[in-house]
Amino acid sequence: MWAERVVGERRMRQIQRFARNAKLTVVCLLLTVVVLRGTIGAGRFGTPQQVLIELRQHFVSHPHRALAEHHDARSRASTTTTSSSSSSGRRDEPDPPPRSLRDPPYTLGPKISDWDEQRAAWHRRHPETPPFLNDIKPRV
Repeated sequence: MWAERVVGERRMRQIQRFARNAKLTVVCLLLTVVVLRGTIGAGRFGTPQQVLIELRQHFVSHPHRALAEHHDARSRASTTTTSSSSSSGRRDEPDPPPRSLRDPPYTLGPKISDWDEQRAAWHRRHPETPPFLNDIKPRV
């Protein structure tokens, strides 16, 4: 190689080692940036709670708007076709109130305080099903 003649064999190995280490360092740096960017929030630097609130705002407002547009188009079409007959049987229903961000997406059921008694009664009614798997793991 012509570079070895100009620089020397020992110096060329040092340059190659440096280039290899530099490539590895750059790859590790890029990987670190990608992982941190995904962890922190992909450029917005917001908390996961803020991202959740933004997503809820987007997805809660969009279906309501789409349904309202569809309802408006349908009511306009029905009023033009049935303008002479007012007894179509379908009244305009008021829109439901907009959903608040404080509304929980789910609710828990009633609290079960006698779970052990219910489980024992179920096992008495179903003796063919053993309460334990392999004599050590409880069947839950």
